[in-house]
Amino acid sequence: MSLCPPPIPAVAALAALLLVAVPAWSAPSHDGAWLVEAATEQGPCEPSAEFIVLVANGRLRPGARDFEADGTVSRTGGVRATLSRQEFRAAVSGRLSGGKGGGTWTVEDGRCSGSWTARKQGSRP
Repeated sequence: MSLCPPPIPAVAALAALLLVAVPAWSAPSHDGAWLVEAATEQGPCEPSAEFIVLVANGRLRPGARDFEADGTVSRTGGVRATLSRQEFRAAVSGRLSGGKGGGTWTVEDGRCSGSWTARKQGSRP
């Protein structure tokens, strides 16, 4: 048995393997289709809207062509995104957990704001 530390390439290879393998079993998956219901709480925007967003590998994308969505979902479920529809562009933040989620949104010019809830499609209420 040697008391010498393992060669640097072996340590680096092991570290790289762990970095690749750990997320697969330790982080909850938020991947999938999410039904989002948004409600306006302040301002002259539509009172409510319902749409689908898709999450894949931590990236948030639109589930339809009538709006644009770009954002991220962290391993812990934190949501940061921008959603655009016609002339409205909203900053969205919140959290997903256990097949559901929620948060807030604000239109960039500040004229409207509100809240949102989400439910992962295929999950039970």
